[in-house]
Amino acid sequence: MSRHSSLMGVSLVTCLLVSATTLAESANSTAPSPVEVLYLFSRSTPETYDIQTYDVDPSYGDSTMAGTVSVNVPSNSYCSLVPRADDHYVYLFCAYGTGGTVLQVYATDSSGVPQDSPIQTVKLKTAVFPFLIDPNGTLAYAAEPLQQRSTVPTLPRFGIWAFALDAKTGMATGPPTLSSITSPPLDGLCNIDNYFADPSFSLIGFNLDGTQLIDAWGCDGKDDSVDYYYTQTVNQKNGALGPPVATVGDWSSFEEYSRVTFTPAAILSFENQGDEGAANELDVYWSNAKLNFSCTYTMLDACSFSSGITTDRTGLFIFFSTYTGGIEVTRLNMNKKEIEPVGIPLSDPIETFSVDDRLIYSSPTLSWNGDYVIPVYVFDPGTGLVTNNGAGITLPSEGYSLIPALRY
Repeated sequence: MSRHSSLMGVSLVTCLLVSATTLAESANSTAPSPVEVLYLFSRSTPETYDIQTYDVDPSYGDSTMAGTVSVNVPSNSYCSLVPRADDHYVYLFCAYGTGGTVLQVYATDSSGVPQDSPIQTVKLKTAVFPFLIDPNGTLAYAAEPLQQRSTVPTLPRFGIWAFALDAKTGMATGPPTLSSITSPPLDGLCNIDNYFADPSFSLIGFNLDGTQLIDAWGCDGKDDSVDYYYTQTVNQKNGALGPPVATVGDWSSFEEYSRVTFTPAAILSFENQGDEGAANELDVYWSNAKLNFSCTYTMLDACSFSSGITTDRTGLFIFFSTYTGGIEVTRLNMNKKEIEPVGIPLSDPIETFSVDDRLIYSSPTLSWNGDYVIPVYVFDPGTGLVTNNGAGITLPSEGYSLIPALRY
């Protein structure tokens, strides 16, 4: 897993989690189809972010620019854009060190485009980050360092704050409440005697129904690192969190590492031995962190001879990155304790999936004419079939965050 270098660093672990853009389906089959939305979020000046909104055709992958809005932010702030599950509101969350935190709430139009002016601005005196909205859209959480080891000779502590969000207006109601205080485990690299780096804390996401929050402590040594993952039960009425329960962790040492992926179906732990000829392995755990089965070359070559995995949002399909550059598509079968090859391989690394798993957005690539392009694939979440119609979104530069949403 990429290191949690600080609270401001976004965890890059490939975690299939339900966040603000959770899996959602219309309760009424006769209702209009939702709009597939993709936000491209980037800093244009020290005090401005641009939000480009695209509507994407889920049957072909073609995209239409729906609108662009520039938003003002504090200087030297770190910002994230988080859509609510129905995408009627998006939340611009900016933390800027000792200056505190600013939360701006924007309403969106029928195409998902944020309107020019925020409907609410909330200022906090301390810097908290990131901003995670639960699948129901009524709670959000952020973390704040309460005590750092570098200034106090003891283990650091982080507080997890709960925000109440109005289900109709989208606005934050009342000041956030401190729901939990957490410290790193007292073993290994997180021990108080290890002074290579302060342990760092990250909020990762939610399970499918929002009843559990997943978070992690990360600790660094001279040439190695380790991450400890936990779940905390969520009281969906008042936002209170239960005590942390340990799940599967990961580690890195020199060129060897393991990565943990949380899915609604299982917890996946991919171990890479750091060499193309090494026997890598994928361990599949139940959601309670009990080992179900392991996949090696005896079950599927991709489990041993790949450099890493990505999963769709349901956790049913696993995409193996091969050393030759392609992406092999497989299916997770928990009942048979097997991983089965399906579909057609992809040629581009996967950046993210659409909220309903009908589209795959690949990492930006440099085209023959010098433009950065996001390849867009059509994905069948029932069969695992991937279709490349040559669709793509051209970027003015490479430095954009891709944020999918589904506008109902």
